Amino acid sequence: MDVKDLRFLVAVYETGTFSRASECLGTVQSNVSARIRALEDALGGALFERHYRGVVPTAKGQELYARAKDLIATFEITERAVKVAVIRREQSQTRQELTTELSDLSHTLAATGCPALAEGRPLPRDEMRGEAAMVVTPSQAGVRKRPALRDTEP
Repeated sequence: MDVKDLRFLVAVYETGTFSRASECLGTVQSNVSARIRALEDALGGALFERHYRGVVPTAKGQELYARAKDLIATFEITERAVKVAVIRREQSQTRQELTTELSDLSHTLAATGCPALAEGRPLPRDEMRGEAAMVVTPSQAGVRKRPALRDTEP
């Protein structure tokens, strides 16, 4: 018995027929019927009384339905919690990698004699030389450069 079997049981219980359950589950009716039959064999008794117009749950079917709903809910909560934990771990690793890269870039910029850039500040005007002075912050380094605004002399 697995979670998928329990989902099939819940679908049959809630729809009242194997064919409607199969539509809800996106599978064929024979697959639903086979899964329910396997559950019945594993549990040693009928879960549904089969009638011409559908099925009616037996006492055993009602008991399993109640427990199946709880188990499925617990499984889904656990599955979501694990996925969230993995995403958070990946985000934390990415933040750490970015922090390391920015630190390395800052050290590189400081070593090249540009402490202002290493600290993430634009170059002071007196450090700008030439006609095409550029302002580059660590977030822009190696990505793109843009011309700095220059004072024009009258």
